[in-house]
Amino acid sequence: DVVWKSAATSEGLFRFGGAYQNKSGAVELLSQVAMDYVFHRLKPKEIISAGDVVWGVFDMRATYEPKGKAAESRTLAFEMAIRWRLKDGKIIEHQGFFDTASLLIQQGTA
Repeated sequence: DVVWKSAATSEGLFRFGGAYQNKSGAVELLSQVAMDYVFHRLKPKEIISAGDVVWGVFDMRATYEPKGKAAESRTLAFEMAIRWRLKDGKIIEHQGFFDTASLLIQQGTA
C-alpha cells in the first residue's frame, strides 16, 4: 500500500509526475523514469528521523539517455532529498525532491 510521490508536477518537463499508488504504480513510475535516466550513484549525505518520518539527502550521479527523443546523452550530478513515511516499520510513502532547474540545465533541456 505504498504511495510514491514525484516532486515533478509540471507537464512536459519530465515523463513522470504526481502520486503513484501501490506496487503497480511504483513500477509504472520507475518505468517512466528509466526511459530517460540511468542512475549510477545514490550516496547518502545525511539521514535523520523523527517518529515515523525519515528524511535523507543524497549525492546523485546519473546519465540522461532520453529514449525516443532527439537529444544527446549527458552526465548529471545533483543532490536529491527523499522523505519516507513509515507505518509498523514499513515504508508507506516515498517522496523525492531535486533541483529541477539544475537538472534541466545539465541535461540541455532548459
